Amino acid sequence: MNKLGDAFPADLKESFVDKHVRPGAILYRRTTFPDVTKFKFVLVLALVPDVVICYINSKIPEFIQKRPKLLNAVVEIKSSQYIFLNHDSYAVCLDVNRELTRAALNADLAQSL
Repeated sequence: MNKLGDAFPADLKESFVDKHVRPGAILYRRTTFPDVTKFKFVLVLALVPDVVICYINSKIPEFIQKRPKLLNAVVEIKSSQYIFLNHDSYAVCLDVNRELTRAALNADLAQSL
């Protein structure tokens, strides 16, 4: 099945992504962990000078729950404010990912259009 994005050239799609993805955006992307690769929601924290994202979880990890000071690094994301979330979720900003370049992010998202 063709996607609507297939009707547009790659550079136009990448330009669209570049203009519309901003800090605070929630993205659903394929994510590789040491033991598994899966699709996961991520929160974009920064794009300049580097792309910085953190992972969104359905629960606050027990490790953090037992250490109240660490709760300052957890952002609650209400499902009532995001149509694509089935339940309230939590962005855990203690463990950020800086491995993604802006060009790679743009290309990845443009390909999914």
